[in-house]
Formats: sequence, structure tokens, C-alpha cells
Amino acid sequence: MQSHARTRRDDRAFSFLADDGAVDIRTWGRIDAGARAVATVLNDLPASGKQRRALLLLPQDASFLDALFGCFYTATCAVPAHVPIPSRLGQTLPRLRAIVAEARPDVVLTTQEILPARDLVPELADTTCIAVDELVPTDAPLLASAATIDDLAILQYSSGSTGSPRGVMVSHRNLMANEALIEDAFEHTASTVVLGWLPFQHDMGLIGNVLQPVFTGAECVMMTPLQFLKHPLRWLREISRHGATTSGAPNFAYEMCAAAARRRGGAGLDELDLSSWNLAFVGAEPVRAATLDRFAETFAGVGFRREAFYPCYGLAEATLMVTGGQRSQSPTLWRDPRGITRVSCGYPRGGLDVAIVDHAGARCNDGAEGEIWVRGSSVAGGYFGQPQASRDTFEATLDSASWLRTGDVGSIVDGELYITGREKDIVVKNGVKYAAEDLEHTVEQLHVESLHPGGCAAFGHDDGSRERLVIVQEIGRDAADDWGDVADRIVSAVAAEQGTPPDVVVLVRRGSIPRTTSGKIRRGECRSVYGRGELAEVHHHGVGRSA
Repeated sequence: MQSHARTRRDDRAFSFLADDGAVDIRTWGRIDAGARAVATVLNDLPASGKQRRALLLLPQDASFLDALFGCFYTATCAVPAHVPIPSRLGQTLPRLRAIVAEARPDVVLTTQEILPARDLVPELADTTCIAVDELVPTDAPLLASAATIDDLAILQYSSGSTGSPRGVMVSHRNLMANEALIEDAFEHTASTVVLGWLPFQHDMGLIGNVLQPVFTGAECVMMTPLQFLKHPLRWLREISRHGATTSGAPNFAYEMCAAAARRRGGAGLDELDLSSWNLAFVGAEPVRAATLDRFAETFAGVGFRREAFYPCYGLAEATLMVTGGQRSQSPTLWRDPRGITRVSCGYPRGGLDVAIVDHAGARCNDGAEGEIWVRGSSVAGGYFGQPQASRDTFEATLDSASWLRTGDVGSIVDGELYITGREKDIVVKNGVKYAAEDLEHTVEQLHVESLHPGGCAAFGHDDGSRERLVIVQEIGRDAADDWGDVADRIVSAVAAEQGTPPDVVVLVRRGSIPRTTSGKIRRGECRSVYGRGELAEVHHHGVGRSA
């Protein structure tokens, strides 16, 4: 950042898009000056004899950049966290309180508008809070930083899609290694234009959309997650408007765009020009061949090329990216032993090693399914304050070396990685294992207009006698249908495709299924809400919860 500020001070660095279309443009020099203002205040705080930790409780705007780089300038460990949502305090506040209780921040960096949220978190009552939007940007010299490359840069709290979030300890060495990996894999240069909307508190949003442009000197355009969720096609309009060359998201986002275009009957698509978009990364959840097909077919007429798709695999515990393919090549497909078409997530990048390991701790043969293990310079140092969980996850032994156990399941075929699910997302019914993603995919393939795309959760529910296979599916906001018939179609489809019918199908209102901040389904929490009978059910098919 400081190098860009010296050599390209007045060049555009980040553009933040407002709901009304206004654009807040920040140059490299302005971001550096804002960060120096934060650094000055942080340096004035009493020393504690340990590395300072700062909770970043900020909106998705330029204030986040000021705070983040202010932390980096002063060897302060940044702890990004989501601001509690007033309409969803029951879901968002407990997560924040859990992060605060574990991370024990020395200072909170926030804005004047968000500052009152501190009153909702008793654990912050005696913590210094700084409203970064009230600080005056400065070019004042920085104090010499005692930071080393192995100091913590970020406590990256995982999205918690399969459990409670944990603070991944990401060092500056981890960041540099992974940013170099991404730069090489994506072939980024200073002429790249990145456009993103994923939350800054998510590893793909922070490492991929914020820090990668700074690492490469590329220009970045930022939307907010809510802007995308309200109007998925705005993502594509902004790519077209700004000539973005790199942009991406999880699989569900591409599905939402294709579904939105179908609902509109293609109206307005002729206003798009996606010809500049030459790298459309897809990750953070299993990549579906059918989704890529639908998206490519829907937007081919406005310049999107299938070769732009770049499926990749990564996780917060490895900073972000682990595997990726070759640019400008259509994704490789593989039909697994169950007959399911899988999309390749490429091969290990940046000197990382990837192994597929069976339950006995031995390497699997080519094409066999097992847990994905990773080792290399991008692998983080463990979970903050959780030594046993760190040992269990980051210190698995294979070939007399320590490996990261990802908890993800996959196969390697001809050197390329294929993701098939997660260890914790396996449903066992009558002794047979079913991947939750495969069950959900079957439902999504029905293409029932009244069902909300990307709104399906499959999980097992132990009712005391045996584990039941439960499918929960959201319906559209204005949907009106014969729900009994829709549930029957879901049962028939799952039985035909997966070889077993679900015991329960529950249709719920849109927004009822718990999600992570990046939009991924939280199956574990959905299972709990279902078990408590708290889902906003529209239709219930099958046995009751305690049948």
C-alpha cells in the first residue's frame, strides 16, 4: 500500500458503489493517508506487552480499508467481524459476542454510526472504541513497526457453515504466500480490474477482493452483499459498466443470476456487455456443472465465454486459495463412481501439497474418495485460543509431516481435485452415506419456478429411533402453488436420483434457512432450528419431528 501511495498516489485504487448509483472513489494516496490516521491513534494506545488485537466492526466501505491498513502499519492483528443486523439480532449478535469473548480485542475500530452497537455487547464495555470515520487523513510519518513476517495479520473467523466459527490465525507470511499464489494463478497485473461484492469478513471477500488488488496494484470496484442479494443481475451490470476483468463468487450466485434472467424472460440482457470478464472464479462451495452450463447459455449472447469460468478450491485455514486450473480453458468434468458429474477445481498452486486420505490415515488411490489434506506456506498457524482443535486440524501426520485436515471430501484424478462434499455434511440412512450437496443438487435440478434457487438444505435428523433424511426448501416470495404436489415431486426426484426417498420435506418461506454471512447454507443450524420446530413452514410432508 505504501509503495503504491508513493508511486501512484493519485491513481484510482478502489471504487465503492452506493445503492443510488453514486461512486466513492479512493486513490492509493487517500487510502494510505486514512490508514496513517488510524495508525497514529493505535500507536498512542498504551502498550500491553503483546501483539495488539483490533476488532474491525465496520461497513463495507472505505473506512474498512483505513482500519485494516492502519492495523498493518502498526503490527496490530485485525479481527474483522460483522455488524449485528437489527432485524436479525437473534442470529447475528451471538456470533459477534462469541468472537469478542474469544478474541478479547484491545480496541474496536468502528464508525460513529455503528458505535452504539457496542452497548449490545457487554464484553466490550471497557474496551477502547475509535470511530475511524472521524479521523482526519494524514501524511504524518509512521513510527517504526516491530512487525515481523510471522506476526499475526488477521484473525479470520470462518463462516461457520458446518459449525461454530473459529479464529484462524493468519500471519503476514501466510498472506504474502497466498496472494502470490492467486496473482500467478489468475495472471493478475496492474491493468486488471477486479469487481466484488462478497463481505470483507469472508476470506474470499477479504483475501481475494481487497488484498489481492493491493498486492498486484490492480483497480477494484466494490458492491455490498446486500446489493447483490436484492438484485443479483446488478452484479453483471456493474461488471459491464466498469469493464471488470476478474470477478467471482460461490456457485449459488451464478445460479441466482441465471434464475433471475429466466424470470425476466431475458428482458434487459441486451444492455449487458460481459466481454471484458475473462476470469469468473467459482469457489467456497461445490461447483455444479449444471449451474455453469445454465449461466454460460443464459449470458453467451452478451459476451460471456464459458472459458472464463475458473473453478477453484480453498479455505480460511489455508488463508484462501489452494487449487485452481489453467486460465481460458473450459472446466474439466469427471463422472464419479456414483455417476455424478463433478467439476475440477484444478491442481495445487503456489507450492502447496494436496493429498486425499482415507479414514485409516493412508493416501487414497487415483479416483478414490477421501478427506482432503493440505500442507504448505499458506496453511495458517491454527485456531486462536483453541489448542486442542488446532492440533486435531493442523497437525495431522502423513509421510512424517504435519498436514491440515480440511474436513472436505474429494478425489484426485489425473492430478486435478474434485470436491464431493464435507465430512460433517454426510447423511447416513440405513447404513448408506449420502452427500448433502448431492441431495440438494437433485432438488435444484427440478427447476420449479416457485422454489427459490439456492434455497435447499439437506441433513439428517435423529428423532430418537433412527436418523431421518430431511429436505428443507425455500419458496419464492410471491409463489403460489400446490405445495403437496411440489413436495411429491421432490420426494420422487430424490428417490430416483439418489436411490432413497427423503423421510421429510419441509417447504418454508424465503429467508427462513440460516445462512453464513457469505450466503452459504448453514445445515447444522438449520437442523437445530428444524428440531426445535422454529421453521416458518408452509408445507410439511412426511413423518413428524418426533415420529
